[in-house]
Amino acid sequence: MNSHGHRASALRRVTLYVPLTLFVVFIVFPFYWTLNTSLKTPETVLHLPVRYLPDPITFDNYLRTWNRMGFEGFFINSLMIAAMTMLFTIVVTTLAGYGISRFRFRGRGLLLLVFLATQMFPGALLLIPLFRIFKATELDQQHMVARTGLHHRLHPLLHAADARIHRHGTGGD
Repeated sequence: MNSHGHRASALRRVTLYVPLTLFVVFIVFPFYWTLNTSLKTPETVLHLPVRYLPDPITFDNYLRTWNRMGFEGFFINSLMIAAMTMLFTIVVTTLAGYGISRFRFRGRGLLLLVFLATQMFPGALLLIPLFRIFKATELDQQHMVARTGLHHRLHPLLHAADARIHRHGTGGD
């Protein structure tokens, strides 16, 4: 390879890696800053000039959150919900996958196409329809829905969206 080709290759690498590196820093920096701030004492959080490494490092913020906020209850609830969801999903999808792979039936191709097509939709797209189903069936007031956390995630965001849909007459009711 001549020196011109070597220089062009190096230039190509630089024009690829510099923007990618800047993009990664842009994405990762907020996570770093959150962790960095969480390890600082309250007095050093707003210290000027800015310190990019916590000095001194303290875990008191985590202990205070855990002890004063009842965080252990939230943590245990999240663990239980995640474990139940994971087990349910594994059982249902394993049985469904086995059935679909072993048995030939009319509409199998269409069913697989529908499964594949639904993977293209973002999960957030289902929030408003799920909320409306819960609301119509009064499941939004039930303990089980509240235990899943879906109730609390949906309510603040979707009451406004639901009201807006009804106000503009596009509720489909």
